[in-house]
Amino acid sequence: QWLYESSDIVAYLEKEFATLQKSLETSSLAMEIQSDFIKVLMYKEQITNNKKAVERLVEKLKAVNKYLDQKMVPLTQVLVVEVELSDARKELSMAKSNFRIQKNKLNTLLVIPYDKSIHYRGDVKKIPILGEIGIQETLSKALKIRPEILQVKKKIKIAEKEKSIIKGRYSPEISVSANYSNIDRNYD
Repeated sequence: QWLYESSDIVAYLEKEFATLQKSLETSSLAMEIQSDFIKVLMYKEQITNNKKAVERLVEKLKAVNKYLDQKMVPLTQVLVVEVELSDARKELSMAKSNFRIQKNKLNTLLVIPYDKSIHYRGDVKKIPILGEIGIQETLSKALKIRPEILQVKKKIKIAEKEKSIIKGRYSPEISVSANYSNIDRNYD
């Protein structure tokens, strides 16, 4: 009977462990979605900034070419601006590519069909940043609510119970039997 009760405890602990596993997966998915959303907003902002840089460098190149025509600047000055413009266009292209990749990844996580057009809106600058949190406070909160830590604790309890069950199988068994008989030859 003791072994039966111990195996029930192990089954209960394993059920709690599975619940914690599910909670961990849910938390991980939520964090990944939030992170990808912020990255989408970040790349969107990079595209805007890089477009402005390209436009500015195109105007600068026009101006430098006019100065070159008037022989007011050397050719090297024009070449430097052309290299800067080429680099800015390359950065714009990379930002657009990263934006598409991140947006597709986010759409996949959110189970949005590929052919559906989704526009994410927001401003990275408006995302609140947590103030300074002490390491002890963070650690104590993590130990209380982090599913992976709770999961490890449950796994340790399961191992301890399984260990006691296994030990119980090899423990010496003691059995006691007793009889009582009374023989009375008086047949009144």
